[in-house]
Amino acid sequence: MTANKEKLEPVSLATGWRFVESVRESGITAIEAVQELIDNSLDHGNSNNVYVTIYDDSDGVTIIEQDDGKGILPERINRSLRFGETTVPEMHPGISKFGFGLSLATTGMTRYSEIFSKEPDKDWWCATLDLDEITKDENMLIQPAKKKSPIPAYNKYVRDLKSGTVVVLKNCDKVHMPAKQFANKIKKEIGRTYRKFIASGISIYVNGEKLLPMDPLMLMKDHYYAAKVGYGQAFGEFDSIEVPYKDKNGEERKGLVRIKLSILPLEKIRDYEEYNPDEKLGINMRKQGFYIMRNGREIASARSLDLFTKHNQLNCFRGEIEFSTELDTLFGVQFNKSRFDPNPKVKELLNKALGTVIGGTIYRALKRRGDLHTNEKHRMDKDDIAENVALEASKMLRKPESAKISDKEAEAEEKRILADIDKATELTPEQKMNKKAQIKEIFEKRFPFVLEFESYQDAPFYRTEPLGRTTRVIVNMDHPFYKYYIEPFKTKHFYERTLIKLFLFMLAKGELLAKDIEKGFNHDSLRIEWSVALNVFLTTDGFEEFFKNRDELQEEEDDEGDKQ
Repeated sequence: MTANKEKLEPVSLATGWRFVESVRESGITAIEAVQELIDNSLDHGNSNNVYVTIYDDSDGVTIIEQDDGKGILPERINRSLRFGETTVPEMHPGISKFGFGLSLATTGMTRYSEIFSKEPDKDWWCATLDLDEITKDENMLIQPAKKKSPIPAYNKYVRDLKSGTVVVLKNCDKVHMPAKQFANKIKKEIGRTYRKFIASGISIYVNGEKLLPMDPLMLMKDHYYAAKVGYGQAFGEFDSIEVPYKDKNGEERKGLVRIKLSILPLEKIRDYEEYNPDEKLGINMRKQGFYIMRNGREIASARSLDLFTKHNQLNCFRGEIEFSTELDTLFGVQFNKSRFDPNPKVKELLNKALGTVIGGTIYRALKRRGDLHTNEKHRMDKDDIAENVALEASKMLRKPESAKISDKEAEAEEKRILADIDKATELTPEQKMNKKAQIKEIFEKRFPFVLEFESYQDAPFYRTEPLGRTTRVIVNMDHPFYKYYIEPFKTKHFYERTLIKLFLFMLAKGELLAKDIEKGFNHDSLRIEWSVALNVFLTTDGFEEFFKNRDELQEEEDDEGDKQ
């Protein structure tokens, strides 16, 4: 039997390409990697400004993250790339955890990375991590930093600040989309993750754009959507919840959990999305629930935490739960901080604190939804039904060029028209008042079409005229069409009147879209536009509800007519 001649000796915990490749397959996402870099800048660098630049390089996407913090000592730059390296104490009140952030981001995203850093008014130093080279070394040593500036190689993307750190992830093979698409994708997520830092005065930029705080509860001052839909309604008075835990010495201590609840301004959101169909605010079942904050940094979003069951009727419900680092173990915070699995004990404490309040939240959310449904039904009453059906259909139909104007342009047009009415000498004061009220209503409701009437001999039976985002469909009262198709149904025959209006709106829609086609227009294309518009009109939820309740609505109109 051959004797084993290997020596009994200590070995390193990890070595070689297998370790590196296993880390590379750990599952860290590109957005999580960027967040880890930002975490380092905020936690270690005392930074006021963080710049993230993402661009397409020769062999993939390159990510550069820079801060204006205090910089890293030259002798510590290569150490910062080492797994588990940290200069903060265990119970540091920041957002660091295990000292894995920078090493996980660099190793997980690319095979070649550089970290540049300089202290105030001193030279730049640089350490490099080349995975293909380091795996050839059994000890996987990261060589010391050398004097080197990032400016020559990255002058288009890096600022020559007095101090700070620059991390370059070169040719990231884990980013599977073009740089511009990835940058646009992460802007709102980063704005949401670091909303409290941004609100406190920290500036974060992605490809030159300064990010606003993206508050899912819509409670923070000047949050991303504040100018568009206003603010949510906060409710529930919560004191900080004390959660008992044992420190590393086994001593009993208490950490704090803070809670906020909000009902979003659903009606304003609905109105905004109606008039801006290309911009959705993400008010859906996937986004409802609790957003989890750890020392001001979001680590999880839209969780139910078994405190309620998600339902599309609760899309306006949001909550925020924030805890401090000493409760990491109970909240099950994992090494990259963006993943967590709370202990059943924590869920029990939260359920005790929130049980009855959550019930009230759900009631408020359902009531808000019910009030909105009631308002929606009221808006569909009487002669606004055809206009509302056309409004609902406009989200699915091509928009004519005449309707593609900004809020500012529409506001300017409204002011101009109102000023012209004031100047009109042929109108009495009462006529001016009525006409201005009509114009204001059209601009306020933003219907794609409204029906009006005029007398004009020897003219077509209708014509169209743009008014802001609305198209006025003006029927000629001197044409036989008016006598036989409009006049008999003006006071009764509610159902028929609505169908005629929709038919006129269909004609106008096809005409407007046809006008946008400079070449290739023919009668076949016009018939197709008409057919598509009519099909969408008659298959909207609004029209189906109107059709189902047409007899009831007609009875209401008949009763009102009898009273008059």
